[in-house]
Amino acid sequence: MKALTIDEVVNICAKYFDVSPEYFSQDTRRREIVEKRQIVHWLCVNFTNKTYKEIGQAVGGRDHATVTYAKAKIKELTESNYKLKPVYEELYNKIKVITDNPATIIGNVLTELRRCVRNLETIGYYPQIVARLDITIDKLKEDYDKYIYRSFDN
Repeated sequence: MKALTIDEVVNICAKYFDVSPEYFSQDTRRREIVEKRQIVHWLCVNFTNKTYKEIGQAVGGRDHATVTYAKAKIKELTESNYKLKPVYEELYNKIKVITDNPATIIGNVLTELRRCVRNLETIGYYPQIVARLDITIDKLKEDYDKYIYRSFDN
């Protein structure tokens, strides 16, 4: 299973809820926002390799205790809130499909390729070649994103 980044989980959730990624970082305690942020926190716990502290900081500038609380709260809400349970389960299953999809290996390869190009750039390797590699990676990444996230356009 491929681990996603926090930004990828946030972007998937933002697209699902039809909001901007910044929506989850609002400094508010309004229930509708808090519940969605808690879903994002818990999905990040499940699908990233990040610590609770890193997740909390990245999503709303919260601390690890907030993410820990989100875990308990989402469990409670999915057992008692008939409206929230299908939302959480649908998002969980959509992300699970992405992480289990063999095509996500391409994403890992592109990330590693980008890192190698940055190393070439650092040592001063032919700037024209590095620029061409950057353009090629950008195009591959764009095609990859279209493929991976196409299930959310339905």
